[in-house]
Amino acid sequence: FVPSEINMEISVYNLMGQKVKTLHSGFIKSGYNNFVWNGHNLSSGIYILRASSSNFVTTQKLTLIK
Repeated sequence: FVPSEINMEISVYNLMGQKVKTLHSGFIKSGYNNFVWNGHNLSSGIYILRASSSNFVTTQKLTLIK
């Protein structure tokens, strides 16, 4: 949930710290937002979702199973 409109980057990284996909870069409206990550060209495994703005950074572990 985003309490107010904010400039944010949402990216997916592999465990070696390499960015594999940028899901969003720019302003996000307040409320609930959805982003789709299609990992069809990646190997099964663990990835890290990183959402960052000027005010905070948060991460979440993702598991890609094929």
